[in-house]
Amino acid sequence: MRDVSLPELNTALTNFHLQITSGNNNNNEDVVEQDGPSGENNSVEVKFESGRVIIKFGNIFIDGSGMIADPETKHLEVITFRAPI
Repeated sequence: MRDVSLPELNTALTNFHLQITSGNNNNNEDVVEQDGPSGENNSVEVKFESGRVIIKFGNIFIDGSGMIADPETKHLEVITFRAPI
């Protein structure tokens, strides 16, 4: 966790936490399975191309949370977000 300054909003995001998780994060597991228990595809593909290893993941998300203060009232609110990659 760390604090992130948001100068455009004249505030900061405190206790900021960010992680990459699979789409099957029902049990807070950070394990990427090839095929999820509900049949969704968490495809993991590994290719070797021109001496490079290319790894492609499917059904992966960025999850985060933190506390943000209203710049006028200083009231703290917890925010959470989840976005597909």
